Amino acid sequence: MVYKDVVAWSSMITGYVRVGNPNYSLELYTKMIDLGFDPNGFTLSAVIKACCEIRDLKLGCGFHCVVIRRGFEENNVIISSLIDMYGKNYDFSSALKLFDEMPKPDAVCWTSVISALTRNELHEEALRFFYTMHRRNGLLPDLFTFGSVLTALGNSGRSRQGREVHAKIVTAGLCGNVVVDSSLVDMYAKCGVVDGSQRVFDRMDKRNSVSWCALMGGYCQKGEFDTVIELFRTMEEVDLYIFGTVLRACAGLAALKSGKEVHCQYLRRGGWRDVIVESALVDLYAKCGFDNYAYVIFRQMKVRNSVTWNSMISGFAQNGKGSNLLKTAAISSSFS
Repeated sequence: MVYKDVVAWSSMITGYVRVGNPNYSLELYTKMIDLGFDPNGFTLSAVIKACCEIRDLKLGCGFHCVVIRRGFEENNVIISSLIDMYGKNYDFSSALKLFDEMPKPDAVCWTSVISALTRNELHEEALRFFYTMHRRNGLLPDLFTFGSVLTALGNSGRSRQGREVHAKIVTAGLCGNVVVDSSLVDMYAKCGVVDGSQRVFDRMDKRNSVSWCALMGGYCQKGEFDTVIELFRTMEEVDLYIFGTVLRACAGLAALKSGKEVHCQYLRRGGWRDVIVESALVDLYAKCGFDNYAYVIFRQMKVRNSVTWNSMISGFAQNGKGSNLLKTAAISSSFS
């Protein structure tokens, strides 16, 4: 099908990005250019978002050049997309340079740079930008701004400021939004304020895997493993992302029966080759005295992290298998 004008092309390109097909959006853009249509601001914003989705920094830089050639350097929507694209590709210096060059950044641009900082684990900088934004005339944070800020506060363990931001969310009338509420659950849990996390969770009309996993992670962090397993059993829909946290709780209790049930459920759901889940399984079976089974999982793992190695080595140590411990330690040192 050939579309008659650039508006139609832009609508289709934007639509495919929104439904999660960025590669086809880029194909449509190429066809549009081949047919002699010039991209407008909406087109460029969409293809930059497509580059962001597929993590293609080189192609995104190419579209940045197109933005400059076509005189869209002061288009806040496009610049916001570029900031997001650079931030998600861990090129924060380029993202910050773009933001600093903007004459009048709007709330969306501020949110993009705060998100980029948070994603790069520059949490203190993200908070500084948020408070600076909050002090400007008419720049109101939206739900995405608050989500990024709460992530920064949670990872920094700053519960007092987290409560202040929570109050601002209430004032802004954003309570009840699943994205914001899930971020609040996560923030309180990471700060060790599990009762605050539970209160927000209890008030949520709709819950997603982020809110469930955040709450369970908070209880895991506090060593309340029984509560994690109880919560898991009340879930109607279980996301694969949850299993690592639940297995960690089973390992903390050395609850072999519960751990086996969760393991079987994970396999039935099609789970496979997840380093967090597999590390938790190694830890579980090792702590329950089944170090041979733990070692089978360990040997089959394509990717191992420090948790995996420590769990396996500790499992051998506590079960009196010194030779295996030395062998595994030797393998570990060869990978370091």
